Amino acid sequence: MSLILLEQLFHKSLLSPEQQAELRKWFQGASDGQIKEALEILSRHPAWIPKLYKNVQQKGKILATQDAAAWQALLADEFSEITSQDS
Repeated sequence: MSLILLEQLFHKSLLSPEQQAELRKWFQGASDGQIKEALEILSRHPAWIPKLYKNVQQKGKILATQDAAAWQALLADEFSEITSQDS
């Protein structure tokens, strides 16, 4: 049920149907608790959905190349983004 609600949020976003499908694939292996947590956050901050999609795309490319330095840089960017949102 939570995955369906998350998909509905994706549908309301600015993502194309193809991008929505790609993002949905990333959540299919998640636990119900993880999906509920994402649903809660993205419901409060729907503008983060395109940012999440971009992040997932970057992670996929980095995993494909196994570039540890790029992975660390992305994690640093994520941390910076998250902590700036808290301020």
